[in-house]
Amino acid sequence: MVEIPAVRARLTETTAETGRRLTRVLADRTGRAPDALEARVFTAAVLGAFREATVHWAEHGRTDDLVALLNRTLDTLRAGPSLP
Repeated sequence: MVEIPAVRARLTETTAETGRRLTRVLADRTGRAPDALEARVFTAAVLGAFREATVHWAEHGRTDDLVALLNRTLDTLRAGPSLP
């Protein structure tokens, strides 16, 4: 899946469109302008993290529970990386 350029390109395209939609909703719900930098950055961070979790899942044979990986991803965003 992730090795195929056309699939990666489509993933990027759909993620960008999803990001635009989610940013508008987030901005609306938080009282910000639709193009507010904070809403755009937050949405991009979450979608980028989900993309990486999905790629990780695919690269590891799609055997892990994807929902658990996405929850772990959100936990990582909330807490930040654990540093040694």
